Amino acid sequence: MKKWTRLFHKESQPVKKENPVPPAVQKFGTDKDDDEFYQAIENRRSIYVLSKDTVQGDSDILNLIELSIRSLPTNEHALSARMVLLLHDEHDAFWQLTQERMKSIMDYADFTDTQAKLEMFEHAYGTILFFDDQETFSTTYTKSIAGQYNGMLQYLIWVTLETKGFGASLQHYNPMINEAIKKRWDLPNNWNLVAQMPFGRPHEYPNPKEINPLKDRVIVKDS
Repeated sequence: MKKWTRLFHKESQPVKKENPVPPAVQKFGTDKDDDEFYQAIENRRSIYVLSKDTVQGDSDILNLIELSIRSLPTNEHALSARMVLLLHDEHDAFWQLTQERMKSIMDYADFTDTQAKLEMFEHAYGTILFFDDQETFSTTYTKSIAGQYNGMLQYLIWVTLETKGFGASLQHYNPMINEAIKKRWDLPNNWNLVAQMPFGRPHEYPNPKEINPLKDRVIVKDS
């Protein structure tokens, strides 16, 4: 129950000026140094222990988000994905609000571990909220299709943040917090919150992940 609490203590964690070396870089060395994109794909992981130190200016963060959404494929020009970038006090307010909401609907015993995770996310630099604009939905452009496009956007931004030296994770405290978020930041009622991405300077990388045999997941037909 205390695993998240052990990961990050605000008082005890020293501020590190250099990022630790990601596992993929340790594994592959210089073989991928000439290909930043593929290295970022390899390095992208769910990183939870983050700090409020930044490796990019706020305007640079906004630029990479805008570039990502401009580059997203669209279905017959149906632009359903929406985002809100929360920085500084607004980022802190989001995770405090989320904590209050989750506390109000969870049993105390279950909330203890959740509280530790939420406090850890608050220690990050910023948060990106991902929404679908339900007014763009139709009989041919459904919620399911919109979800696929939003998922591509989330992954694209996640990898892009990695290339800039940020760590991130993808969280889903929706739909429990949806209405409170729209009220707090005066967002359109037709925006449906689908994911939250806290990001910041990494303080700790996860262990190398185990990869299931690809032969069981990728089939090639070649005649």
